[in-house]
Amino acid sequence: MSGTIAGKFVDLRSPRGYHLAYAAFADGCESCDTLGLPPTGSGRAQVVHSPWLMARSALACLELYLENGNRERRADFERIAHWLIDNHEEQPGGFLGWPMPDVPRAFRGELSDGWFSGSAHAECIAVLVRAGTLLGVDGAVDCARRAVIGFATPVEDGGFVREVGEEGHEGGLETMVFAEEYPIAGRASMTFGGHARAMFALSDFATLDGDQGTRTLLNRYARGLEYVLDRFDLGFWSRADLDSMWRGVRIATITQHTEQVLQLSLLADITECDVFGSTSEQWRAYARLRRHRWKSSLLQGRFRIMNPIALTLQT
Repeated sequence: MSGTIAGKFVDLRSPRGYHLAYAAFADGCESCDTLGLPPTGSGRAQVVHSPWLMARSALACLELYLENGNRERRADFERIAHWLIDNHEEQPGGFLGWPMPDVPRAFRGELSDGWFSGSAHAECIAVLVRAGTLLGVDGAVDCARRAVIGFATPVEDGGFVREVGEEGHEGGLETMVFAEEYPIAGRASMTFGGHARAMFALSDFATLDGDQGTRTLLNRYARGLEYVLDRFDLGFWSRADLDSMWRGVRIATITQHTEQVLQLSLLADITECDVFGSTSEQWRAYARLRRHRWKSSLLQGRFRIMNPIALTLQT
């Protein structure tokens, strides 16, 4: 399978390289704006930056710096880390985050301008954790600590947490939870990639901080994914999300499927959850069969016709 690959410098004992390799995003740093930052690509006249693009560009630059010691790439990484530290907004729930510049067409009317993405939020935390631990950037670790609170805050209170499980769960530390990339109180979109990135961020911060509360939260996310994992499995391919509001099932593209296979494998190492590893191998096997790839492409095409507004989604 082609697509996203694992980062070369991942270390589960101490955050170093990121879990996924984003080398292609380093190109954004070669066409920086007047602030020396990757352009958002929105076409707006005013200067607007996307935390999603900023984080991935930073992680790509860090990967290249760790590979060859390129000081320009290190400077690019640090510049973006400082931007994240200086340009956050504090939320009523007590956490800080970075507003997205545009609302996806699929969720207009449900997400407000300046919404916060759980997926982008996770990767911003990944940048800050590494900026603080590897390069000693002042304020990075404290900024990450305050941002992590978003993954302990319910969607209804402005955060990213959606509880999952059977009726009768009483809440608290024993509930199973899922991270929302698109946090809408009345709509459980539940993207696989957004949840996996949230778990990467929690693992990074727990390793850095040694805080038992973060590890407990990571365990709740792991149990939440384990609880719904069979719903992502179509028997021949994987789903991109569990959103029941689409017309039909939003099946993963080949790139998404490849990435989800890799994410599950990495999460198996992080959590030591056997079902993540076995499911990763099962999904990998799906993609080896031509008839499965053909069927997935056919269903993707049908979904795009029925849900053209979904094409604006990033994961």
